[in-house]
Amino acid sequence: HEHEFASRFPPFQPYHYQQYFINYNTSEQTLQHLIEAVKNSTSFTLDTESVCIPYQPNKHALIQLQVIQENLFSHIILIEVCHLPHENTENFELIRELFGYLFDPNNDIYVWGSSDELEKFMELHLFSSNQIYRSNNINSQDYFKNYWHDHHPHQLILSSTTNDTSCTCETCLGIQLNNPWSLQDAVGYLLNQWLDKRYTCSSFDIGLDPTLFHRNSNEIEHRNIIATYATNDCLAIHQILVHTNVLNNEQQTRESSQQPELNVDPVHELEIIISNDLTPKNQHTSQQQSNQATSVTTVLIQKTNNNINDLEDISSDDDNEQQH
Repeated sequence: HEHEFASRFPPFQPYHYQQYFINYNTSEQTLQHLIEAVKNSTSFTLDTESVCIPYQPNKHALIQLQVIQENLFSHIILIEVCHLPHENTENFELIRELFGYLFDPNNDIYVWGSSDELEKFMELHLFSSNQIYRSNNINSQDYFKNYWHDHHPHQLILSSTTNDTSCTCETCLGIQLNNPWSLQDAVGYLLNQWLDKRYTCSSFDIGLDPTLFHRNSNEIEHRNIIATYATNDCLAIHQILVHTNVLNNEQQTRESSQQPELNVDPVHELEIIISNDLTPKNQHTSQQQSNQATSVTTVLIQKTNNNINDLEDISSDDDNEQQH
């Protein structure tokens, strides 16, 4: 598959992101910043990497966490579990605090496969088994298989140039009905991009953060390649969720469930909101009021089908005020 996808598709291109490492060299300021990012998000992707050791259990090495934010931007956090600070340090407690906020019951954590793989990391004392299953852990691999089955039924379509069938059902793609999709296959057939999987068996425990040790240019480049590989797994899941409208639907459902009921006169309330929005006290307040006005206006318009003319008059007055 690797050569086929590499020759058929362009390399995977992620959305914009900023990468962080968590290890014993991470500053308290960076950890506090990442904790705030986790607290302010409700959607995440998560993956792990281990090192293969012959005739022994795999050695856990890396936890990749994507903190999904607005406008398709995200933080990618690589937790290097072989290079953590000592348990009795303040920074270790901050890392535990980050995971505490991550495994919140209101959070959606998307993984490609089962979240059970996190259990082997519990011996690090960063989180407990109870914490892992508090959050809403979603197996994106299972979801994608159902999605493809529903959206790509078998059909016989002959190509005018090759006389080959161009059906994209699972059977015609060579994917067994009882087998899960690999992330590389999903990225290839859905996004038409090549997700490089040549570094699956890399040494993820060697310290990927370039600030950990003094390295020469070749060593730094090698670690950058491994870090990019680990990062792209989360970023690829994110793109799949966006392209299949999972995140859009989840966000709309969450906003709908949090929408407060309004028991006020629609037109009068709308006048107040628009008036307040035109005279902000400061930039932060202006942004909050603008967001509130947009949310409330949507609800009010739905409730005032009989007041269309009044709403138009208010909108007209608003335009005149802005021109002054």
